[in-house]
Amino acid sequence: MRYFRVHTADIAYITQQPRGIFTAIGKRIYAEMTFYREMAKKYEIQLYMSECEDVPGDIIYEDEFQIAIKNPSSDVRITTKEIE
Repeated sequence: MRYFRVHTADIAYITQQPRGIFTAIGKRIYAEMTFYREMAKKYEIQLYMSECEDVPGDIIYEDEFQIAIKNPSSDVRITTKEIE
């Protein structure tokens, strides 16, 4: 079996590998991502925005727009809203 990955020439900070297309696009300011927001709407995929004031767990990925965590803290209040 052959495996493929679409990526940019930009090297990711954490993996030190070429940044994949979805991460590269995700680096754009959310307002500029109209194509992806419209695609989600077309296929009835609800998008959400979650936020909190404290670190919600062990951060495994971080950029200027978002974080990804594992081992979420049960005592951190996270507010999640649907994105229109």
